[in-house]
Amino acid sequence: MDMSDSSTQPSARSEVKKYGVLKGVRTACVVLMLMIATPVLLGWLLPSVGALLPGDWFLMKANTALAFLLCLGNYQFCEPRRHGVRRGAACLCALLVLLLSGTALLGHLSGRAFWLDTLLAEDTAADLPGRMSLQTALLFLVIGLAFVAESSLRGKWRNRLADSLSIAMGAMILIIIAGYSFKASQLFSQSSFTVTSLQTLVCFVLLGTLVIIRRTDSGFFSLLIGQGIGSVIVRRAIPWALLLPFMLVGGAVYAISAGWLPRAYAAALISSVTSIMLLVLVMLLAWRISESTKALQESERHNRLLLDAVGEGIYGLDLDGRVTFSNPAACQLLGYRADELLGAHMGALIQPGVQDMASKGSGAEGLDEVLRVTDQEFSYRDGTSYPVEYTRTPLKKDGLVVGTVVVFNDVSERKKIERMKDEFISTVSHELRTPLTSIKGALGLIVGNKLGEVPAPAQHMLKIAYDNSHRLEQLINDLLDINKIQLTDNSFQLHPISIETLIDSAVASMQGYADKYGVQIVWQPAEGANTPVLGVEGRLMQVMSNLLSNAIKYSPGAGEVLIESRVLGERVRVSVTDKGPGIALEFQKRIFEKFSQEDSSDTREKGGTGLGLAITKEIVEKHGGTLNCNSTPGEGACFSFELPLNPATEPA
Repeated sequence: MDMSDSSTQPSARSEVKKYGVLKGVRTACVVLMLMIATPVLLGWLLPSVGALLPGDWFLMKANTALAFLLCLGNYQFCEPRRHGVRRGAACLCALLVLLLSGTALLGHLSGRAFWLDTLLAEDTAADLPGRMSLQTALLFLVIGLAFVAESSLRGKWRNRLADSLSIAMGAMILIIIAGYSFKASQLFSQSSFTVTSLQTLVCFVLLGTLVIIRRTDSGFFSLLIGQGIGSVIVRRAIPWALLLPFMLVGGAVYAISAGWLPRAYAAALISSVTSIMLLVLVMLLAWRISESTKALQESERHNRLLLDAVGEGIYGLDLDGRVTFSNPAACQLLGYRADELLGAHMGALIQPGVQDMASKGSGAEGLDEVLRVTDQEFSYRDGTSYPVEYTRTPLKKDGLVVGTVVVFNDVSERKKIERMKDEFISTVSHELRTPLTSIKGALGLIVGNKLGEVPAPAQHMLKIAYDNSHRLEQLINDLLDINKIQLTDNSFQLHPISIETLIDSAVASMQGYADKYGVQIVWQPAEGANTPVLGVEGRLMQVMSNLLSNAIKYSPGAGEVLIESRVLGERVRVSVTDKGPGIALEFQKRIFEKFSQEDSSDTREKGGTGLGLAITKEIVEKHGGTLNCNSTPGEGACFSFELPLNPATEPA
């Protein structure tokens, strides 16, 4: 199991649970607001409905009920990803809320009744008919402005303004709650007919809850549902911050009214207890922050120790190709101090190095995938270059690439050892080939009775010796061939070649070998086809011969080998397919490696050195092509290679 996946599963489950709870709370708030505001509005408009409601329900005015329904409309229409008609409807609802609350405020300031106050219904028994209270109007004004900011503004000011207004809304709701809790009528009414009724207060609490839930998507209130230590502390501290003052003051008021405590003594006691509780709360929060900071520092220290202990060079790049961090191994391999690397442009330090990568630093294009490079060179501080292998991995934040991490290693010693090995094999092969040629020639003369008759028992042994000398010669020739190809620093000198002509020549040269095994070679080129490529004819003939000899060798008796060629865009693909036993899936991953053979007993039966496909791969790659294998065990194998078309000639 992938450890990263398993570690994120609890977090993912908690996220799903958290948003499920928020969705349930949001639905409950909407339903309760509809159940309160809708009957009140219908009761004002339809006397038959109003007669069914309790009398105190009409303390919520018609305009107040309408404003709550408009707020619900804005809440449903205004979503971050909505545009067009829905966003326009949300803005309209917010503007209507501002119109209703603004008219009520003007009425309170001027002492006049405007037509909008009595547009829906007129309360003839009230001293200020149809008008919402001053506190209610102020609250709706703040909420309407917050809705307008969310519905119409963009950028950072949208969140800042909406958050500020939402905080003001919450503070005003708490003040009204405090007024009701301690019977301070000045905080929720101006007269017996202009009060913030309990129904209105409940709806404001529900509406405030909806607003805060929506604001948790972005901005200041996202802290309430975040995963960081700050979010955890806030969620634990908020209940105490809201309930503690009410509990203390409420207890003191009750003690004074019951005659248990003098007023001055109660005030002093409230102040002392409040200070102590706040001090304890602050200390607890500070302790939790300190513990979390220590854990983060310890984790960072541990990660840094791991990074410093790694033997490979590691450094990070931003999108401009500048170094953001490095480990000691990277500094040692590059020849720079850590402070010299930090902020430096990597392309300027290790030319040509990762110049191709650093040049893409102006954007994230091409950096969102893992890249492994095995044939790159970095430059040391003194200008000397050395071979490296590196892996570039993207750094992502919220799904966007913000930089890359490069892990590299100096492979000079390994390359040196490989070259020494290749040169040793080449030298030994040259030294072996001369005496082996003499031995094979002498054995050939004896086996062919050119030097006289040989007794039958000796003839059999000499035939074995001659066959093995032939295999040994083939092995030496293959070793010399692959070393010659690998030690060639530059690509081949390429010339225009027709693929069809090449395949015709290869089929003709392998026909005798196919007849020996009773195998038919099927090659039917398209009439008039002439697919041009650039290559070395002798080497490409070697590729075709290797693929055809393997296909013929492993084909069943009276079987056939199919050759196909097809132009794919700016490349041509040639495939050779047989109906033999196929290749095991686990062996296909290393089939092109040197001396790679699936079954030693099969090799002794069929012959071969295990170098043919490795040589073929080297030749194809020197031509700028690719070699592939596709096989299903028991159903044969298909080897194909692709070469770029001759750019100077239009394909037929």
